[in-house]
Amino acid sequence: MIRQSPAREVTPMYDPYDPEPVDRCVCYDVTFAELKEIAAREGLDFDALCAKTGCCCGCGTCEQYVQLMLATGKTRFPVLPPKPKAAG
Repeated sequence: MIRQSPAREVTPMYDPYDPEPVDRCVCYDVTFAELKEIAAREGLDFDALCAKTGCCCGCGTCEQYVQLMLATGKTRFPVLPPKPKAAG
C-alpha cells in the first residue's frame, strides 16, 4: 500500500497581481528598504553601499533597482527589463 502525504498548500513568493513585486536583492535576501536605511544612516553612495552589503555584486540583477532606490527613495519596483550589456 502506498501512502500519500497530505496535499500542502504552496504559498507563492510574491503576489502575482502586485504591480511592484521587486523589493530585494535576491542573492543576499536584503530588502531595498534595509539598503535605503543603511545608505541614509551611513551616508553611503551606490559604490559604498555595494561594498558594504555585497548587493549588486552577485548576479547583478538588483543593480538597476538599487540605483533607482537611491535616486527616488522608492523601495518596491515593477519588474524591469534586463539592463543591456555593454559592448565589449
